Amino acid sequence: MMLKDRVALITGASRGIGQTIAELFIKEGATVINGDITVSGTSLTKVADRLYEVKLDVSNSAGVKAVIDAIVKAHGKLDILVNNAGICPPMGPNVEEVSQEEWDKVLKVNLGGMVACTNAALPHMRAAKFGRIISMASIAGETGGVASSIAYSASKAAIIATTKVVAKKEGLNNITANCIAPGWIITEMTKDHKQNLSLCPMGKRGETLDVAYAALYLASEMGRYITGTTMDVNGGVYMQ
Repeated sequence: MMLKDRVALITGASRGIGQTIAELFIKEGATVINGDITVSGTSLTKVADRLYEVKLDVSNSAGVKAVIDAIVKAHGKLDILVNNAGICPPMGPNVEEVSQEEWDKVLKVNLGGMVACTNAALPHMRAAKFGRIISMASIAGETGGVASSIAYSASKAAIIATTKVVAKKEGLNNITANCIAPGWIITEMTKDHKQNLSLCPMGKRGETLDVAYAALYLASEMGRYITGTTMDVNGGVYMQ
């Protein structure tokens, strides 16, 4: 098993990409904590073999620190952090019509949540001299999405830049930091979206498992010398 005895926090793992990552990590031997705002319990609760859950609002930095400290207290460490939680409002007809309220909310959850979780995890990872931080970016953060809010694209671009800084700062502590940038992935939220598949060299939309496999690679020993990068999972829609 590729993640035997690892402890992983995956934010927003109650559905979609996060849920599939959690399922794959457990299959590969990890103990997984789903930190999701939709969870009712405010304390760590075991819900299945090697699966725990806890209510987590990633935009609340004090709450994030309390949850991560509780994870380390209960399990002795935190090896892997997957910053997956996020929101994605649709793009309106005009850029200037995006409200300040939307800008603030999207940046606070998507970028602020990634920063809060990373900041809370780093001291524990430094102490252990081991860590894998994986943050969910997006093709929209690389190319400028037109289906999702401009605030969403901006937040994902900022996550990519922030990840590079963390990678540069923490390499000597045996902590890697990487992004995954999904493209057209079928989830409950996006299953009815229409894409021009002629623009995709593989001619089809991706599945959540495609993203989960990328996360597994980066979290495992196979990705031990990879840091500061953005792994594209988009079927070739965008090529660097």
